[in-house]
Amino acid sequence: MQKPPTWGKAIGIIIICLGALGFFYNIYKLIIPTFLNFQSEFMGEMSNLEHNELQRAPFDTFQEMISITPWQSQVIVGSGILGIILCGFYLAGGIKLQKANYKNFIFAKNALIAFIILNALTLILVFFDNFNFIVFGLMVYLLIGLIFDIVLLIIMLSSDRSIYERKASDLDSYTVNRDSDEII
Repeated sequence: MQKPPTWGKAIGIIIICLGALGFFYNIYKLIIPTFLNFQSEFMGEMSNLEHNELQRAPFDTFQEMISITPWQSQVIVGSGILGIILCGFYLAGGIKLQKANYKNFIFAKNALIAFIILNALTLILVFFDNFNFIVFGLMVYLLIGLIFDIVLLIIMLSSDRSIYERKASDLDSYTVNRDSDEII
């Protein structure tokens, strides 16, 4: 078995690292809507304790900053579940790039494409509903992840992948011309 090119090893390691971070980020996406709903209810109850409009204003402002719509909550949780599943494929793609096999290259490429699609859809669906401080934080991370995945995909597709495309039989079979000691 032939060793993968240096770019393949490097991208594989980067994908493994990003996949591990993505796993924890997607767990966070599962937790954050529940936390925000609890926080919003708590702030609503706190503002009801104060009867003066001037005293309620900070609570109402904070509640607006952290609240998300039910649609955003569903999209965030759904993308979190899909993200956890895709992180497994993403990590496997990074690990597979460590071996020079065309199927491994295709697997890693497809894992990157799947994450690009998931991040782009999540970005579009959540961003256009209700924009606030929490949504901005999620969007920044999604945008950074989307850019990283696109750059990695471009590097993968523009690099020399001839080592990945060689078949095992091509690497193992050769003949020696005994007259000239030349490998054919």
